[in-house]
Amino acid sequence: MKYILSIIFAIAITFSVKGQEEYIFNQYFLNPATINPGATGFNGNHNILFNYRNTWAGFPGAPKTFAAHYNGMVANNVGLGANLVSDNFASLSSIRGSVSFAYMINGENYKIGAGISAQYQQYGLNSSVLSNNLVEAGDTELLRRLEDSQFFEAALGAHGEFSNGLFFDFALPGIVRTRISDTNSSDESPATFNYVFGVGYPFQISDYDMVVEPSVYIKKFRNVPLHVDLNALLKFLDGKLLSGVTYSSGADNRLGFLIGTQLNTLRFNYSYNLSFHDSQQFNNGGHEIGLGLVIDPTKSMEKPTENN
Repeated sequence: MKYILSIIFAIAITFSVKGQEEYIFNQYFLNPATINPGATGFNGNHNILFNYRNTWAGFPGAPKTFAAHYNGMVANNVGLGANLVSDNFASLSSIRGSVSFAYMINGENYKIGAGISAQYQQYGLNSSVLSNNLVEAGDTELLRRLEDSQFFEAALGAHGEFSNGLFFDFALPGIVRTRISDTNSSDESPATFNYVFGVGYPFQISDYDMVVEPSVYIKKFRNVPLHVDLNALLKFLDGKLLSGVTYSSGADNRLGFLIGTQLNTLRFNYSYNLSFHDSQQFNNGGHEIGLGLVIDPTKSMEKPTENN
């Protein structure tokens, strides 16, 4: 039993590290700076975002992810950002923190941001696993797994928008990756070429005061097969109301739905997705909540008009 459990834990943490290196929330296309350092500070505002996602709701030990994100324009054409993500999956846990920098290039009919980010990653087993009755005390393999594995990653990216509304994202996550912990392990995977490419275009439907924004994102991450997201975002009342749908094919095969609202500087979004895999019958789908604050620095600097 001791050796069987050791193997199970070893395999579990290996796939957890490899499969969750680049966790992307379903609402990423609303906030491209969360996946692309080139979009850091692009809209000129200070953006604060909190996300919570329960991937397999109702399933014991289902993955739960919390994230806090900031990005904003801090100087002329210069954006800075920071991101903190905490993942818990049964007895597995991970923490990732990153900082990003971007510079904006303004042309006559376009604006392009080029950015870079650095990320610290830590993976490990929760110490609570030792209280499991199925675990043999003093298991050397398990004790070794409790030692955190730590990595450093760097990413490059570019985000652009044109005067006609066309926009694109191109990012190279994990273009540099190295282990920084001293843990002896054979889990280190060979270098791979990872990328995110997306393009979209907004269509104004004047008769219905609505904007329809289709987009497609192609993503390939370490040890995860290529997958494609087809998104359709609908904006009403100058963006104060949102709804959308996403179909994902490839590594993940699912259908997602989104609703959102904007109240002054506050943003609230909720999305739900159903998987087409057999595992869907054992859970209640994926739920994601996004709460954001968008501060326009130009408005915050305006002084109230004095009445004479």
